[in-house]
Amino acid sequence: MEVPQSMEASQSMRSSVQDPYALQPGDHSGLVLTFQPLQEDNYAFWSRSIRLALRGKRKLGFIDGSITKPDSTIDPMLAESWQYTNDMVTTWLLNSISKDIAASVIYAGSAALLWQDLEIRFSQSNGPRIFEMKKALVTLTQAFAVNPAPTAHRGQPANQYRGKENQDCPLCTQCGLLGHTQDKCYKLHGYPPGYNQNKQRNQVNLVAETISEQEKEHIADKDSGNNS
Repeated sequence: MEVPQSMEASQSMRSSVQDPYALQPGDHSGLVLTFQPLQEDNYAFWSRSIRLALRGKRKLGFIDGSITKPDSTIDPMLAESWQYTNDMVTTWLLNSISKDIAASVIYAGSAALLWQDLEIRFSQSNGPRIFEMKKALVTLTQAFAVNPAPTAHRGQPANQYRGKENQDCPLCTQCGLLGHTQDKCYKLHGYPPGYNQNKQRNQVNLVAETISEQEKEHIADKDSGNNS
């Protein structure tokens, strides 16, 4: 018994709609999933809207990690299809967040990693603080790249604020600063090679370490809240 063409078309359409890899005619790269883009203070509303939109498109698994990339050595065509759909979902997410935030996650390896990054940074109260610190780190790094660090030993002469706690600290009679003597004064004898670059790198590393500690505390707080 032959299956009517209309029934075959209906079954094909239903199969396409149910397939999480399938993209419908309206699923283009310029699609915006929610009318209110992600800002620093609206993550709860935004994430709920995104989840509803992606669930309706059967693409929620691409952000919650339940639809993982197939092994390309076993099924290369399916792996390619996954990558194509993943890239489309990633584009939809980027379209639905503010430009400043998008710039910080545009190189995420997958839609799930992008989603996880945003969740860690914005799901609790200190999320915006971590975002601001990361933005400050980018600004600091760019500033160092454009403008060399100022000459070392700048600031007020140490003899103006030499207190009890600094009585045992050497004082340079050449530049008036604490921490070294005249025979080791860079201002008198010259700076070692790479001094400014090392100083810049140390400042950037300090900011990066602070951000890392903030994120660790944030994740710990989140895990604690989930276990309570």
